[in-house]
Amino acid sequence: MTLNDERIRTTHVGSLPRPEELLKFFERRQAGKPVDASAFQDAVRTATESVVRRQDEIGIDVTVNYVEPPAVVADRIERFVDAVGDPTRVVAGADCGLGTFAGFGALHPEIAWQKLESLVEGAELASERVF
Repeated sequence: MTLNDERIRTTHVGSLPRPEELLKFFERRQAGKPVDASAFQDAVRTATESVVRRQDEIGIDVTVNYVEPPAVVADRIERFVDAVGDPTRVVAGADCGLGTFAGFGALHPEIAWQKLESLVEGAELASERVF
């Protein structure tokens, strides 16, 4: 199987944060002004690598069928709290659902419930530590 290294392997869905340099490219393009395609692609690649690196540092990873132990969930939540700086601004959740990868079928309901139970226990552990 051939892997495409250009894809973002992340649970994130939607728009990634955009640095000022990248926003300027979008503004120019939207205004109908010329944009250097090579420089634009370099800016997109740099911004994406930066965001993915930061997501990895604070615990956002690809979706897996594995049920993370509550202690692992708690550690990840605490890393988010450290990154955000305010525990009242962090909410533990199932992100974009409990699916795996597109085309790989649905997650078995028993696994989904186990993941949610682990999430609750991990959130309780993290809350005890950060509050």
